[in-house]
Amino acid sequence: MPNGSSSTSDADTSGSRDERWNRMLQLAIHEDLIFYNRLNFFAVIETVLLAAVASSSAAAGRLLHVLLLVMGLLVTIMWSVAQIRSRRYVRVLVRRLKTELPELKDGFNGTDLELRQIRVEGASEIMTYGLPTMFALAWLVLLGDLLYK
Repeated sequence: MPNGSSSTSDADTSGSRDERWNRMLQLAIHEDLIFYNRLNFFAVIETVLLAAVASSSAAAGRLLHVLLLVMGLLVTIMWSVAQIRSRRYVRVLVRRLKTELPELKDGFNGTDLELRQIRVEGASEIMTYGLPTMFALAWLVLLGDLLYK
């Protein structure tokens, strides 16, 4: 086998590897964007539901209040499940990218300085677990207050 075909084969493999890494990186960016868009979407829905509960008059009836509170709690549960799944998926993609692309693991200048500067793991956990828990507790307190009056 001539040497030229071997180097062509290596170039093809390298090119397809770069394409695969690029696709994986684009997928990770896309999933991260979905994570934050979903977070914003549900936060708006939750806030509107809380405003509806707060602004509904006593004349609207107890049943309406209970329905709004239960609906708010169900939306919070759906939000929490969706965010947890999305966060896990993004973490798997990031782990795979760090395995495939050493420069993401070590930082772009050979150190992990940049990664420490932009690390947002804690923020991601708060947005995944903290916000839905906060809204769920608000719904449960309001529902308990309404039912035990």
